[in-house]
Amino acid sequence: MDTVFKILELVGTSNKSIEDATQKAISLASNTIDDMKWFKIVETRGSIDDQKISSYQVVLKVGFAIKPAVENNHTGFPPIYDESKGEDVN
Repeated sequence: MDTVFKILELVGTSNKSIEDATQKAISLASNTIDDMKWFKIVETRGSIDDQKISSYQVVLKVGFAIKPAVENNHTGFPPIYDESKGEDVN
């Protein structure tokens, strides 16, 4: 079966590292997003305080698989119910 992906943009932050900011973004998103398969870092930046790096920020594009529709009638769409006939019409 072929897979279709939806792309989500996330921004992770960390006081430790770029890797930590990336991991935090993915870990937190995994609480509500299923089937994340890949990520791409599209931007990195940070903050400087007293001539030292104080935080990192990473912008990610994350791909997650779209689940196929339940095929009740071989169309991929739920059946349409016709009240006058008392039955599904497709």
